[in-house]
Amino acid sequence: MNDELNIPIAASIQHAYGLQLMRFESVFYFSLTEHIANLFGLEKTKPRYGCVSGLASYMAIGHQLDLAVFVYEYIKHAAIYAPEAVEAIKKNPQYADLEVVRNNIHTYFKRGRYARKADTITQTKLAEYKMDKPDLLYGLRSDISLLFQITGQTRHLVGCDYFIQHCIFESSREWKSKDFKAFAEFTSSCVNGFSANVDETEYQFQPLRFPERIPEIEFFDYKSPALYARSQLNEATTFRLMLMLYQISYGIILVEALIHPECLAEPAWLCFTTKLLAIKYDESFDNLVSLLTYSNESDKRRLQSVLDNHKLNPNAQKCRDYARGLRNTIHFQEIVVNDSLVSGGTPRDHIVSMYLSNAGVNSMDQFIQYRNCMIEEMKQLQAVIREIIDVDKVYRY
Repeated sequence: MNDELNIPIAASIQHAYGLQLMRFESVFYFSLTEHIANLFGLEKTKPRYGCVSGLASYMAIGHQLDLAVFVYEYIKHAAIYAPEAVEAIKKNPQYADLEVVRNNIHTYFKRGRYARKADTITQTKLAEYKMDKPDLLYGLRSDISLLFQITGQTRHLVGCDYFIQHCIFESSREWKSKDFKAFAEFTSSCVNGFSANVDETEYQFQPLRFPERIPEIEFFDYKSPALYARSQLNEATTFRLMLMLYQISYGIILVEALIHPECLAEPAWLCFTTKLLAIKYDESFDNLVSLLTYSNESDKRRLQSVLDNHKLNPNAQKCRDYARGLRNTIHFQEIVVNDSLVSGGTPRDHIVSMYLSNAGVNSMDQFIQYRNCMIEEMKQLQAVIREIIDVDKVYRY
């Protein structure tokens, strides 16, 4: 096989590790997809404070980015072993969209591009809702939806629909409802196909289930100009902060409020969900460092001031290397394994050792300690962004 594909032995070993990991993750992505889809049957129909309830939609949108990354990287790795099958998948009309969405895992660039992106998306939405030229009805119109988690009588910002526009921005067309539906069906069918021939019983895991209470997410109509004014930052900086907030809030809500703790006590689910968190952690803090480096001086000062108040230093984080190591396992060609971390002879034992090895830890206890630290640093960043945007609210009833 190596001779036929002209793969060096060392690379071949890494490719084999990658093949094992992507087979495992296909089963877990399929299970998570079903779990999130079940939210549409559980959600309250009547919002308490906002315009419409939005938990299922919020989680489904965040999950689609995760699926896009996984499916794209799976196809990329599978091309080594089954090039003809991969070429057949690439002929699907949705494959070009998959490339666009996957590449928007990144919520930052060093210079320039986000100013254009933020301005284009903002101006397009303002024009769509006839708000580019204020008239007598301007006060009654809104061009964006903010998403809040409702806790007691308080709303906490968790994102806005800029995130959807960000994910599809480089597409060559305007997406309609049918395009979103077709894309979701494509990614879900791919994961279904990838996992169909994998014996999930080897991994010794229980199906996901919800906690007794699930969170409330609600959509609120809002105006882009008001959002930018509220933050006291320029348009591009605010836009990027909102993307970061969506990513980290989605991850925190998923693992802390939508998966029963007993499921996360299992090593397989614990490792899999920690990788999802690590992707969002690493991308968001890369974005933050970029903002502190390339933003205008006024924005830098305001960002640094709030970070200092929260004692969050993006250049001195305890979990950065841990998160980056896990995040980089999205590339199935780069998996490393420390054989001394394999605790038994089951397929699950080998998979767990891959996560530990790439995270740079020596035990599951250490893995969990860093996971908890990573979540706390994500919550710190979440609090920083919420303070800057400043649209949280306590209701009187």
